[in-house]
Amino acid sequence: METVVESNVDQKFTVENGMLVFESREDMDLTLVELRSLSIEDFNQWETQTGVNTIYGAFNAVVVAEDAISDYYGSLPLDEQKKYRDMPEINSNLYKEMMNRGVIKIIKDNDGTSYFGYGVTDPSMAPILNLDGFVKMENKIYQYTKEGFKIILDGDFTKIPQLQAIKDTHIDDTFVVSIEDKNTNNEKAMTHNWTVNNTDEAWENQGNRRRYRVWLDGQSYPQYGLVDTDCARYLRVVHTVRTEAQRRNFWGNWKYTGSFSPSFSFTNQWWYEYSLYNGNLCGLTSTHFTNNIPSYSCTGNPNYPCPTSPHSASYPSTNNGYFNQTPHGVWSADGDWPEGYGYFSNAFFVDGILTSTYNGTSFNFEYEE
Repeated sequence: METVVESNVDQKFTVENGMLVFESREDMDLTLVELRSLSIEDFNQWETQTGVNTIYGAFNAVVVAEDAISDYYGSLPLDEQKKYRDMPEINSNLYKEMMNRGVIKIIKDNDGTSYFGYGVTDPSMAPILNLDGFVKMENKIYQYTKEGFKIILDGDFTKIPQLQAIKDTHIDDTFVVSIEDKNTNNEKAMTHNWTVNNTDEAWENQGNRRRYRVWLDGQSYPQYGLVDTDCARYLRVVHTVRTEAQRRNFWGNWKYTGSFSPSFSFTNQWWYEYSLYNGNLCGLTSTHFTNNIPSYSCTGNPNYPCPTSPHSASYPSTNNGYFNQTPHGVWSADGDWPEGYGYFSNAFFVDGILTSTYNGTSFNFEYEE
């Protein structure tokens, strides 16, 4: 049953089979921008209005539950505190449930610290994914899991059980599945990386109890199987501005927490390019494109600017932010592309300049492949 939802988010979408349904990528991207601008309270209200429990909402609920446990033990008499500090960390039932469902997972930093984060492959989609990782866009059903990505190409809800039964990388006329742990295509020639400022040294420390950083996650590589080392039907592009703010909990471990979620503002300007083979096959000649994705544009409510360059935004509170910038996502060389194109001859190249302020500290850097 399809339901049209009127909510405190301007973008129109429908709800069907327990997931959000978007007619276009533009609608989806604009909705993501708007949802990221909401306070946790307003997001929870939006979630209640839609009737869809999301991965983003579940993550925030785990943060609240873990904060409550840490605060409780921190309020005990000092002799009792000492006893519990020497014991293993205690986690909430919600934490355990969402860990078992794959909504969250343990992330290990290079400095040896570990903390819980999103369990799905593309956490930036969390505000619009139901708890099973599903969303529908442009009549295709997408599932984001802890292992990878899955697509039902004709958008048929009745084929979800068949999709979930596919456990390995697979592609045919109905299903496309990429299990990233088993996918070695990322090592091929069509891989580019412009990630910057995500080292251990990038953390700004506020005493020894708080730390925060801004970085940019940028990469492009073949998805769902590679035809040859320089020919692919699908590319995954990650182009996301990231914020992270953590506080040590009662046991001295780093955690995302509701009590340390600073304000963030940024301006990002970037350029991207890619190439497609001529003649709808892997060939010798290709066409080069710069800052142009056919059949995709961002217009819309100027109060919630779509993430095309240059993009500026500000947020009153963020502790684990994912702010996507075009051309983030999974892109196909067929379908809505101009006639004659069916394969990429090169992955996306991106370079740009990011200026930002987070928790009163400037994070400014240039990036390029």
